[in-house]
Formats: sequence, structure tokens, C-alpha cells
Amino acid sequence: MRKDLHPRVITFAFAIGYFTFYLCRVGLSVVRPIWLGELEAGGVSNSDALRMVGNIVSCGMLAAGVCKLTVGKWIDRERPAKPFLIGGLLVAVTTICVASGGYVSWFLGSVAHRAAQTLGWPALSKWVASSESVANRNRILGYCSMSWILGDAAARFSHGALISIGIPWRWNFIAASVIVSICMVALLSLLRRVRTEHDFIDNVVTNDAEQPKASPWRQKAFFGALGLSIALSLTREALLEWMPTYLVSTNLLNAGGASVVSAMIPLGAAAGTLYLGKVYYRIPDVKRPRGFTIFLFVAAVALISMPLVGNSLLLMLTWLVVIGVTLGGAYATLLGEVAVSIGGRTNVASTTSVIDGVGSVAGILAGRGIAELVGAQGWASVWYGLGALCLMAGAGWVIADRDVS
Repeated sequence: MRKDLHPRVITFAFAIGYFTFYLCRVGLSVVRPIWLGELEAGGVSNSDALRMVGNIVSCGMLAAGVCKLTVGKWIDRERPAKPFLIGGLLVAVTTICVASGGYVSWFLGSVAHRAAQTLGWPALSKWVASSESVANRNRILGYCSMSWILGDAAARFSHGALISIGIPWRWNFIAASVIVSICMVALLSLLRRVRTEHDFIDNVVTNDAEQPKASPWRQKAFFGALGLSIALSLTREALLEWMPTYLVSTNLLNAGGASVVSAMIPLGAAAGTLYLGKVYYRIPDVKRPRGFTIFLFVAAVALISMPLVGNSLLLMLTWLVVIGVTLGGAYATLLGEVAVSIGGRTNVASTTSVIDGVGSVAGILAGRGIAELVGAQGWASVWYGLGALCLMAGAGWVIADRDVS
């Protein structure tokens, strides 16, 4: 007779699966400089090429935002594995679509890819919130945040290294889609050893009942979190989507090297997330907003001073790590501990989806908006604007965290 797997084995499998989601998603950012080069080689001017690539980013963010705002309720009603596996399959298919042709394939594949990605994190959050006790779930969810943060870093390192040694980017995309597919098959195989996912869920609910949370729309903290998500998502998406392009434009690195160096942002985010996740519930309630505000003010200073870095690779690495630790740690904590605290076990997927979705809709400006700003006023204006957003986000922490318990 087979022994059922412990739920944390399934949690680990979900996390590994979501790690592979990012092997595909981050490739879209890494190849931006290559796409610009291919468009310019085809006779498109640099400014028009920037706008065309910016349109891909903006439409992808719009698709992600709309899906995040609509899938949460569905995921809350479903067993977590179903939307997760569907998302993984769609990620693999859309990644191949991006690699299959020219600009039209890049556009359609990227937009569909960003929509498919939205099924992953809410489903993973639903599983953790449902299968873990109240005392453990925030800690476990914090560890699960490492899946997309380290997936981001690993993708930038691997894509950058492979591009640097001459491997065509299309082959890298196909390889990433194969890896996602293998992980989804492995997760499905593990789930076959579980009688039903609800066996674990019902056991946790019976033995560790949680007081029902009020609807997120009736909590002041929820609206503070939405405002915070707008600022953080726009800043984060602009950094992650355009940093390789910026590094190439400064003649500091080629496309492969720029991809590797940009991995310092998610690596810093991993450190910031681990730190904030460790101390979040040890800090007295009244002091939490103050600590996060300091984090975001430091990120603001680093962004505003980015033009001063110049062509120093060592300074650039330092600046990117600082930005990753502060901005990335705050973002992961918002979508992890803060979202779960607001939504509770029953509304975790919908709460996470709405907070993330509103930020994604705002992140539309990270595409065409950044391209237009660079074309009109240069990269320095981008860093000044993002720094100002972080200053506003630091103030927003006070509102977002005040009523979270």
C-alpha cells in the first residue's frame, strides 16, 4: 500500500514548478536588446524599435493585470493544482510561440505568456494557506517566494551565459519550455500519490481553525496595499524589463553580460525577502511600517543616484544589489505575508490576485511609457521618476501595514 506524501513535499514541488515558470518569463527581458538589434537591422529606427518593444511590454502587463484581477475567485474555488498545471502548460506553449518567428510572434507570444504566468502564484499561495497551520503558513510562503526570485536570477545567469557563448536565444527558449513541461509532468505524478488535495486541507482546517477574515474590500490595509502595489510593481517591472537594455545602451556590456549582471537585482531581492520574512512578525506592529519605509527610501536614493554610477561595473553591481535587497524584499513581502494576512485562508488567492493585478495594470507604463521617456529625455529621467515612486511607496507602507494583523 502506497504511503501518501507529506503536504510539504507537494509544496516543494509547487515551488520548483514556479521556479521554472521564471526560466521562461525572464527570457523575454533578456532578449530585449537582441530584439532591438534585429529590428534595427531590418531598417527600423532606434526610437521606433524602442516603441515597438515597449508595446510588447505594455500589452503583456495589461494582459497580466486583467487575468490577475479575474482568476483569483476561480482559483479560490478550485483545487490549487488544476490552475497551476494549466498555467505551466500554457507557459511552455507560449514560450515556443515567442521563439517561432518575428515581431508578430514576439508580440502575441509575450502577451499570452504574461497572461498564463498569472495562474502560478495565486495557486501556490492557495495551497500553502490551505495546507499549513496559521502559525506556519507565512514562514512557508516566504520560503516559496524564493522560487520566483531565484528563478529570475537563474534565468538571467543561464540565458546570459548561453547567449555569450553563441547559443541562439530561440534555442534557449525552447529548452526552457521543455524544462517547464517536465516539471509539470513530475508534479502531476506526485499529486497522483495524494488521495485528494482536500484531505490535507480539511485536516488542517479541522485542527487549526482560523477566525474568518472580513472581506478585503472592508479593510483599510487592503487599499493601502493596492496603492503600494501600484508604485512597487511599476518600479520593479521597469527595472527587470529594461535593465539589460540599459546596460547595453551604456556600452558597459553586451547582451549576454547585461543579462548576467541584471541578475544582481533578484539575488538582492532574495536576501531582502529572507530578512524581512524572518523579522516581519517579530517587529512590534507599530514599528513595522517604519522599517519598510527605510527600506524603500534607501531604494529611492539608489535609483535617483543611478546616473552617477557611470561606466563602473563594480558600482553598478553594488547599486543593483542594494536596489534588489530593498525594493525586491518589500515587493515579495507585500505579495506574501501582507496579502495572506489580509485575505486569510479563504480569500488568499483572490486577495493576492487583486493586489498583484492592480500593480500589473499600473505596470503598463513600464513598457511604452519608459520607451517614450528614454527617447525624449534619456535614461536619467527614468531613474529619477522611479526613485520618486519609491519615496511614495515608502509612505504607503504606513497605510498598508497599519491594520494588518
